[in-house]
Amino acid sequence: MKLSVNSFLFLGLTCMLFSCSDDIKLPYSPTKVVDLEHHFYLSDYIDYMRTRTEYPYFRDGEGFWLRENCSNPVDFNYYWQHPFGEKLSSLSLLTSLESNRLQFMDYAGVTCAAVSSGSGIEELPLEESVKYAQKTNNAIAQAVKDNHGRYVGTISLPIPYVEESIRELERAVNELGLKYWHTHSNYGEEALYHEKFLPLLAKCAELNVPIYIHPQSPYGDYLTVTNTLQGAVFGYGVDVMRTVLLLIFNGTFDKFPNLKIIVGHMAEFLPYCLGRIDNRIGTITPEIDPTMIAKESVANYFKRGNIYMTTSGVYEEPVIDCAIKTVGIDKIMFGSDFPYEDFKGAVDFIKSLPISDEDKDKIFYKNAEKYILN
Repeated sequence: MKLSVNSFLFLGLTCMLFSCSDDIKLPYSPTKVVDLEHHFYLSDYIDYMRTRTEYPYFRDGEGFWLRENCSNPVDFNYYWQHPFGEKLSSLSLLTSLESNRLQFMDYAGVTCAAVSSGSGIEELPLEESVKYAQKTNNAIAQAVKDNHGRYVGTISLPIPYVEESIRELERAVNELGLKYWHTHSNYGEEALYHEKFLPLLAKCAELNVPIYIHPQSPYGDYLTVTNTLQGAVFGYGVDVMRTVLLLIFNGTFDKFPNLKIIVGHMAEFLPYCLGRIDNRIGTITPEIDPTMIAKESVANYFKRGNIYMTTSGVYEEPVIDCAIKTVGIDKIMFGSDFPYEDFKGAVDFIKSLPISDEDKDKIFYKNAEKYILN
């Protein structure tokens, strides 16, 4: 059999490729991407909020108004370019769990999204709060069932009604199969570190339900002096940090050692000031502050697995690098803050980090599956 010159060239190139295959590194492509901060509003709930004349309420063209002293409403008036069509409003994306959201997920490379309701339910009167928490949980559970692995369900609760919240938590976990409780950094004058919520925290620990603490506009006048200061630029982060630190300081994780909380936006500013916080805590005695009863340093509650964080809204390599060095790669998981942030950009940023493929896998899905969604 005769071989042509082209055949010899092909064979030669093939041999070269195989001989060099150990040196060729293919571009990183994650096996799976799990998004732990993926927002949703039930359409019926938005329709109800349009009818309200007292806070909280929703007005088309204005946004979501939570309370009188909050001059920074949640904005639904911007649009996102659909990867396969025309621009879509953020509200239309927030209120759908069907094709448009799934197409955005496919475009960004997100395999599975943990769908969680936004703010407002926790600040309604008792009857309405229970009703819309239940309806939201039912809708999310149905979407999980209908979409075969594309969604994980999170829980809404009728805070600040503790007994009703415990009942709904048990139903959401035992009957609906939802995975973690998505709540906010304050409920007006109240927040999760207040003593009245201890029975609810105990039930979360008993059922092994992690708690995702999402930002809320600060309550009161301190950070509401300008629209910009009270929002995501600064006030959201400060309010989340206050709630997380006070949960630590009042001994929550000493009472419930297996309780887990998740904080978005790389835990706000916490990883970057842990040294300063713990240095100063070391000087505080019970005589100075009798409410400071935590048995360990703040850094240790991260390290022992009580506090985790997601990457939502962060696109700066030095920030993530600091968190990895401070609290460890096992405490960091992926979150997009969909649809408030650049969805695909959030995925591409993690893919581009100068860390090992194994560490990227931990951020994208391994940590979530091991510590939060198990």
